Amino acid sequence: MTRTLKLLARVGIGGYLLLVPLAFVWVRGPSGHDAARMLQVLLMAMCTVAAAWPGANGPTLLPRTPLWRGVGLLALLLAGLSVAHAAVPGWAMREVALWLGMLVVAMTVAQDSGAWRWLGWAAVLGTLIYNVVALGLGLSGMLQGFPARGEELALGYNNHRFLNHAQTVALPLVAMMAGRPGDLRCGRALIGVSLVSGVALLMAVGGRATALALVLGSVAALLAAPKAGWRATRWLGAAAVAGGLLYALEFVLLPEWLGLPSGDLSRRVGQVDSVHARLFLWRTALGQVFESPWWGLGPMHFAYRPNGEAAHPHNIYLQIAAEWGVPMLLLLVAAVGMALAALMRRLRNLGVGADAQMGAALLVALVAALVDGGASGNFVMPVSQVWIAVAAGLAWRWWLDQLPPQAGAGVRNSRGWTDAALSVGAALLSAWLLLVSARDVPRLAELGKASEALSPASPRQNPRFWSSGWF
Repeated sequence: MTRTLKLLARVGIGGYLLLVPLAFVWVRGPSGHDAARMLQVLLMAMCTVAAAWPGANGPTLLPRTPLWRGVGLLALLLAGLSVAHAAVPGWAMREVALWLGMLVVAMTVAQDSGAWRWLGWAAVLGTLIYNVVALGLGLSGMLQGFPARGEELALGYNNHRFLNHAQTVALPLVAMMAGRPGDLRCGRALIGVSLVSGVALLMAVGGRATALALVLGSVAALLAAPKAGWRATRWLGAAAVAGGLLYALEFVLLPEWLGLPSGDLSRRVGQVDSVHARLFLWRTALGQVFESPWWGLGPMHFAYRPNGEAAHPHNIYLQIAAEWGVPMLLLLVAAVGMALAALMRRLRNLGVGADAQMGAALLVALVAALVDGGASGNFVMPVSQVWIAVAAGLAWRWWLDQLPPQAGAGVRNSRGWTDAALSVGAALLSAWLLLVSARDVPRLAELGKASEALSPASPRQNPRFWSSGWF
């Protein structure tokens, strides 16, 4: 039974990367954001149940070292205090369930030593299909006399920036597979087309934060391990050049030849309205930090105070400080910093083989996600949350695989009573989230209207948990 549950969970993760959100384009019903959220909640429930089932083992929620166990238990304590301090504990618990569920998704990935193979190819094929369909529809529209707009190419997403959030992690994971194309003869060709088309789509949409994040992630990999970093990032560099040429051909030269407006990348990159909005949101979040520095307003509670701009501050660090408290922010920053340092140390000790190239690509993905999180909502939206969890799980597995056998034995298969209790707690919390989310589904339109009524100054939806995120 345990094997069956784990298999279903892993198939669900791979299917999410492969099909979401493109499958929603041709399905009538909820918006792409809401459909992606519902599937994410279902996926988390599958993973948490598989982790909690008797007989499950593998990497645990609290590794068997005093330091990491202390970090985990302190995080749980701070989360409980933040929820208790929240104005609406039910919504705060939803946020806790999301974060804990994504941790279990990462753990599910880390339990499989071959996860890089099936998840890597899911990333390659999923992004390839999406990019080809999006660019193909843009080309088809231009041939029929309709100018292509980058915002309209983000198929299945409520906002084209949500596509960029996923690309921040997806592109490095595709590049990761370049070092291990396997026995598939056309493997490198598929990887190359996926990367080039992805860069062209990124330029068509004008994803500034994603572009900057990928550059800084590549720099981090090159500094951590120059040779391995070069082998991992050269594919991204080549794709940037080829993707730029593809963008120029489809969105500049072709429209000019057809007498249509060309894609104006410089206009989108130079937009300042979004910068002003972010500064407003950051000032708002900072004011909330000073209002309740210890426990925060409560998880997800930035969306409890409508501001006319967004239900999250477009900065994961200010978001955690404002909603969970400064101690939680410091704890998480320290934990992530230690994890990245351990990954870099292991990477420097390897040569320039396929393992080192994979580790460098995963480092690019993680650093890029953290950089993007400083100026966007990639840690808030469902699709990018799953991609980030997958990247973290793959990096976790990669680090475990590089440990000496004696040093890694206790980490790989240890499972004490605290691990079992946490796994069961996570499963119960995910089951609760699945039930309350399912209860919301029939009345999403009603919830949306009530949410929008809380912020009449904002003319558009402001997603958080659902498409209209105020509560």
